[in-house]
Amino acid sequence: MRYCDLACIRCGKALTPCGPDFASTPPGASTPPGDALIFMARGNYGSTIYDPQSEMEYLIVVICDPCVVAQAAGGNVMRVQKRVAPPPRQEPWTHTPYEEPE
Repeated sequence: MRYCDLACIRCGKALTPCGPDFASTPPGASTPPGDALIFMARGNYGSTIYDPQSEMEYLIVVICDPCVVAQAAGGNVMRVQKRVAPPPRQEPWTHTPYEEPE
């Protein structure tokens, strides 16, 4: 199955593959849809419908661009911007020779 073989999880719309070589793309290849977003879910605490026992397993769903825009207008899309913390201040290192105690 390819990403573009999936339909929009909200409206059921068939998706358009991105790229001209879609017909020759084998099943399982990662040809993304050109008119939708792809989401991966590894399960989460609280939900009991999907609880994989391995980090190597996940679900993939797609939602078409018009549905994302409509849901964003209704306040149902959360945008998260991760901030990278600045690195800790690095003091220059200077070698202090060891001196034998007297």
